[in-house]
Amino acid sequence: VSVEALMAVADSDAYLNYAAVEALGRAANPETAQRIAVYLGGRLNAQDLKVLSAAITAYGRLMGYEAVPALVEVIRSNRVRGDGFETMVLTAAVETLGRISSAAAAAVLIEELGRSSEKGWSLEYGSVVVHALGMLNTPEGNAALRTYADGLAAKRPADPLAGRYYDVKISEAKKAAGM
Repeated sequence: VSVEALMAVADSDAYLNYAAVEALGRAANPETAQRIAVYLGGRLNAQDLKVLSAAITAYGRLMGYEAVPALVEVIRSNRVRGDGFETMVLTAAVETLGRISSAAAAAVLIEELGRSSEKGWSLEYGSVVVHALGMLNTPEGNAALRTYADGLAAKRPADPLAGRYYDVKISEAKKAAGM
């Protein structure tokens, strides 16, 4: 299948358009990499959630460290979405940054952990951020992870079941911080 054919399917309203975006990230070779990178970079503002998530992953895979600034922008511009699917987009971007494992991503990941006191914060999303930040292993990131663990400990519910859940999340953060 040609790059042009994949781009045509990705741009369509076809049921599996996101799969074409994913395939583009794997189809790159020295002759097509630049054209695919430009295309995927342009899809980082797609409204379709599956296409956007696939573009985030494919762009990160293709561009590596060079993808960090664009992925940071994706996080900052998708913290609030009209469709309410912030977590899906943010999770894809944070996981991709974790795989890239560039210290340049530490600041935005620390910002994300700093949002843990906001209404609607998901501990599951927090775990994704914790894992990504732990992969970077920066002094600032480790300090933020310790602060996050302390914050969770301070909010730990008295209910035994909920308390155990918090204990797992606290342990994740401490482990990621090297504690």
